[in-house]
Amino acid sequence: MFELLVRLNPKSAPMMRMDGVSELTSADIAAACAGANKFGVDIILAKIAGKSTKDLDARLYDMVVDLIAKEKWKMRGKSKRIEALLDLIIAEHINETRCASCHGTKFILAKQCTECNATGYIRFNDSLRAQLLGVDKSTFCKVWKERYFRILEVLSANEYDSYYHIRRLLK
Repeated sequence: MFELLVRLNPKSAPMMRMDGVSELTSADIAAACAGANKFGVDIILAKIAGKSTKDLDARLYDMVVDLIAKEKWKMRGKSKRIEALLDLIIAEHINETRCASCHGTKFILAKQCTECNATGYIRFNDSLRAQLLGVDKSTFCKVWKERYFRILEVLSANEYDSYYHIRRLLK
C-alpha cells in the first residue's frame, strides 16, 4: 500500500510504473482512479495529504449514519457521539498521528521507541479510544468497541477496493 501512496503523491519524483519501465503521467493516474470507488480514492488521497477533507468528513458521516440505521444501533446524543467517533477514526486511520515520544522518528537515543513499537505513530488502545470518544473504558468496551471496528471494517474495505483497482491498472 505504501508504494502506491508514494507513487500517487505529486511530490514523488520520478513517478515510475510498478514494473520500473516508464514514467506515469497524470493521465495514467487519472484513468486508474476514474473507475475506482470514489470514497476509497478519497481515503487514499487523505492519507497522502496526512489530513481529512470536508468532503471526506461528510461522506464518512453519511456512511456512519447509514451503518447505524442498517445495523439498528441504539444511540443517545447521536449527532455529537457520531462526530466524536469520526474524529477518533480520522485520527487513527487517516491522520496516523505521530508518536509524541520519538516524534515519528521510531528511535530515541539510537534505541527503538517502546511507546510506539518503533512505528513512529501513536498506538491507539481501548483506553485512549475511550478517552477520545468521551466515555469511560468499560463503556467503550461494552458499547463502542464493536461499533468502532465495524466502521473501520467498512472504511478499510472501501480503501482496499480502490487500492487494488488502481494498482491493477497501473501495472
